[in-house]
Amino acid sequence: MHIVIPILSILILHILYIYTRTIRLWQRILFYIASITLTFGYIIYSISDYFTDAGVTLGVLYHVREGQIQEAGVLGAYTTLIVTTISALIAYIILCIITYIFHKKITDTSNIAPSILCIYISIIAIIHPLPYNLYTVFHTPKIDINYINTYVAPLLEGTLTTDPLNFDAYMPRALPTPIASSTKKNVLLIYLEGVEQTFSNESLFPNLTPNLRALSKNHTTFTNIHQIEPAAYTIGGMVASQCGLPLFSSTSNESHEGMKSSFLGGAICLGDILSSYGYTNIYIGGAESSFAGKNTFLRSHGYHTVLGRKELIHLHNLEESMLHNWGVYDDVLFDTYYDMFVELSEVGDPFMLTTLTLDTHPPLGYVSPACNIAQLPKQANSMLDAVACTDFLVGELIKKVQQSPYYENTTIVIISDHLAMRNPATPILNTQNRTNRILIIDNEYSRATYQSYGTTIDIGTTILPYIGFEGRIGLGTDLRNDRLAPIRKAITQLYTHWFFDVIALWNPPIFTEPIIVDTTLQEVRIQDQTFAIPSFINFTPEWESAITFRYARPEDTLLAYPGQMEPEKTFLLIEECRLLDPNIKYSVTYCLGYGSNNTMETIEPLPEEGTTITKEEFIEKAMNTTNNLK
Repeated sequence: MHIVIPILSILILHILYIYTRTIRLWQRILFYIASITLTFGYIIYSISDYFTDAGVTLGVLYHVREGQIQEAGVLGAYTTLIVTTISALIAYIILCIITYIFHKKITDTSNIAPSILCIYISIIAIIHPLPYNLYTVFHTPKIDINYINTYVAPLLEGTLTTDPLNFDAYMPRALPTPIASSTKKNVLLIYLEGVEQTFSNESLFPNLTPNLRALSKNHTTFTNIHQIEPAAYTIGGMVASQCGLPLFSSTSNESHEGMKSSFLGGAICLGDILSSYGYTNIYIGGAESSFAGKNTFLRSHGYHTVLGRKELIHLHNLEESMLHNWGVYDDVLFDTYYDMFVELSEVGDPFMLTTLTLDTHPPLGYVSPACNIAQLPKQANSMLDAVACTDFLVGELIKKVQQSPYYENTTIVIISDHLAMRNPATPILNTQNRTNRILIIDNEYSRATYQSYGTTIDIGTTILPYIGFEGRIGLGTDLRNDRLAPIRKAITQLYTHWFFDVIALWNPPIFTEPIIVDTTLQEVRIQDQTFAIPSFINFTPEWESAITFRYARPEDTLLAYPGQMEPEKTFLLIEECRLLDPNIKYSVTYCLGYGSNNTMETIEPLPEEGTTITKEEFIEKAMNTTNNLK
């Protein structure tokens, strides 16, 4: 029914047009504009819904802007979607051809048909799922002022401000510090890709996650952890859980991939805190570490080593046949992870070792070879097979850690990075109130189950006491403290109103010192921050910068951005010369475009040895009143 209704609506639309006498060309043009808009709207919504089961979301917009699926080399994971989409486009083209032919042949038309057609198009536009979907994405939730004043404001005493709507009222006044009576423990932080708490609901999925369920019964678990929209995908979930913040981007198209030196640099995250107290922080993941800017995020926040797909392939001498569409199987990942745990433990210095599983990545999931050898019971679909396999591998990993001589000084944190994206198990998951997984395994704490409301923003703060620290990270509060639940609920209403407060934490570089463009490294440096080129940099009158990067696909360029700038802004565009000025053949690859007032004022080749741009030179070229193109 989900597919049938859009198809029928488009067919009826074209049938009505066939029997409508259109006299003027503009009427035919308007019809096809309406038809194409409605059809592609359905296709866009359906493709997005295939991933999210919620249509277009912030996560969809983030990944589309970066072209990340192609960049990660995972198009093979979505063969069915690609074939279906291409088939739909071909079918629509055929429908348009048939409509054109029959409309010219049929002369028996009705005078009332044009009115019916207009009314029908209006109805389709109203009931179309995409407009409302986009409204929900960009709509700022209404704040329940009465609730905040009554239940939240009294809890904010002693904060940076007593205004219960102010971002600073929810941020910590001081950094976390060690608890004098506690030992600083090592941390094993394990993100399970989309393996939410709902998968352990025995009434829905009998015996699907026996190991995780057993661990939850014997240790500490939190069962009411919800998800905010900016944390609905992996990098967003990592930022929320480690920094206590929603992921809003300082770049105009959120393309974090182009950030080489800093990612949310003004935030204080879990890795930053631990690193300042002598911890060695290491990340190991099976996917490309650069994907979605993950590498830059981790290195910007206290991680000393980041290992991803390329490094694991080299380490284990893996061939392509030993990988799946997204990267390295979890059995290889966990073997590497445990070996690193032993190695770090033997050194004796405190550490946090982080990993992110990959086998349960949508759309279908993958089963590690070790699980095939173990002959796990077959599940109802491929994703449930992958979840069962991950549960088995996690159980084996935790068993080895607990049997090691290093467990006593180790805290294990198992969390889902976000709720599972659309997969074959989604219809079953959606029958429940879905929640994220947080499980903390520590031999000093007895079994406990906490049902207090929270989100993944609270995870970092909640971890701190288990490893010997006290304090808060970002907007997070300790999930064990039920008294603070009103604050956590208020934040889910307020965070969308704090967009610019979060943006300020990116510390966007200000154009004070000369800009350095390095063609050898293909990067541009502004102050102490480094960005990839090609890039589009716009400056406010106060010389604050915002960066936009070219997408992963070669056909995506930055040429549209100058025309989108506010009149008071100036810009620097570093792009291929053939794109900036196709009428001139340059001997170098890249050119510099300077402009203001939505107009490119100066274009000049970028020397092979690179260049340095002073503010005076920039002003002269960006505000050239003669509009001289060099």
